[in-house]
Amino acid sequence: MASRGSLQALTNELLEEIFLRLGSPVRDVRDGRVLIECVPEEGDDDDEEEIFFPDLAVCDPLSRRYLLLPPIPDDLLASVQVQKQFLEDFRPFLVPSGFEGDGGGISFRVLARMDFTQRVVAFIFSSADGHWSAGASVSWHDLGIPLGHHRVISGSQAYGCFYWKVVCEDKCLKLDMSSMEFSVVDLPPERDGYYAIIGEAGEGNIGVFSLIDNHTTLCYNTIRQNGGERFDQLKMDNIIPLPVGYSYHIHGSYEGYIIMSGFGSTNTWFALEIKTLRIERVCQMRIDEFTSMFGGFLHYQLMWI
Repeated sequence: MASRGSLQALTNELLEEIFLRLGSPVRDVRDGRVLIECVPEEGDDDDEEEIFFPDLAVCDPLSRRYLLLPPIPDDLLASVQVQKQFLEDFRPFLVPSGFEGDGGGISFRVLARMDFTQRVVAFIFSSADGHWSAGASVSWHDLGIPLGHHRVISGSQAYGCFYWKVVCEDKCLKLDMSSMEFSVVDLPPERDGYYAIIGEAGEGNIGVFSLIDNHTTLCYNTIRQNGGERFDQLKMDNIIPLPVGYSYHIHGSYEGYIIMSGFGSTNTWFALEIKTLRIERVCQMRIDEFTSMFGGFLHYQLMWI
């Protein structure tokens, strides 16, 4: 086991284990690095107030090295007043190298978003100093999201901000990485209740991709922020033709592409280039491979599209 905070070399056997056999723990791929998550076994003390976080490691496949991140310190958790709250969701992300505050070079940052019963918080790990720091914290009430209705999915990034779709709401949870503040932005109405992805549409405008017609058609809206947390819609319901015979799901945006899976007579991964709106088939797989493929090796393949 690698010591926390130390850089370790990866053997051929470990690389094979990561990319071919342990697809599901892969949580993100950015800038040639892979973020891996492993959930530790809970202790026997049955401490209901203890918050269990997964172990995180960042792997650089080309250099065959990885870094095991240290746990988030208790004093940081105390600073955002979540010790006695139930942790409903934990989502780690690699911060893209072009985001505000990134030093570039060989350093990297990891964002950990945590959804508690009453608050959403974010912590930032920097490889430059090897420590976690407090990022943002706000209550669901202050965001105007009712308790019990704050599940957020479909993470994406655009113009130095992270966005997560709020389930069954025409809203996105936004984290501005320059100000480290959470807010809620309104989306075009009547989008798919679960799947909507935001990408950069050029000239500071936002592209919103969502599925309609029972997950068989992709809808694309171009919108711009009007100075607050509301968007002015510039282009309505631009329909992007998709290959017929599939029911689609949107999984995320990566390196200028929207990633979708299609269920039909064959199960297929598709990549839509945001700049050109051109869609391409990436690969096909058996049904028993379908879920784990995206979490693991496909992530790595998409770096080279």
